[in-house]
Amino acid sequence: SAQDELKRRVMREAVETSLLIIAVLVAVLLVAPKVFSTDVPLAVVASQSMEPVLHVGDLIVVSGARKPEVGDVVVYVKPNGELIVHRLIEVREGLGGTVYVTKGDANPAPDVPFPAYMVKGRVELVVPYVGSVRLVFEKAIHGLLGFYGKLRA
Repeated sequence: SAQDELKRRVMREAVETSLLIIAVLVAVLLVAPKVFSTDVPLAVVASQSMEPVLHVGDLIVVSGARKPEVGDVVVYVKPNGELIVHRLIEVREGLGGTVYVTKGDANPAPDVPFPAYMVKGRVELVVPYVGSVRLVFEKAIHGLLGFYGKLRA
């Protein structure tokens, strides 16, 4: 019947659209590191250390294409792999190379100085609260894994 044909066509278009969206997302994730010259092109703010400029759940777009300058908000990786987003407040040149000092805008003291190579890039764009969904999802997964781990112990 015509109604069944319409349902099949709508379903086929929905599947095709979904596949197209997935393909675009995969392409963006594969291309973004090269376009933005960093292996961390997107990140989600997870703490209040940069309030009021950045809020928990903000999605940030990061670019490593240009050397950061004092005053820029940068993303760097700590030795334990944790990503930090703080403002660059000082650049020190020494025999060991360039060292950066950063500080969260809401923090009372600066971070421990670190080598410049630990910077993944500068924050170029902020999309307010878009990353909140990811944070909620991650907390739920960690909660379930923690609960499951306690059950198994």
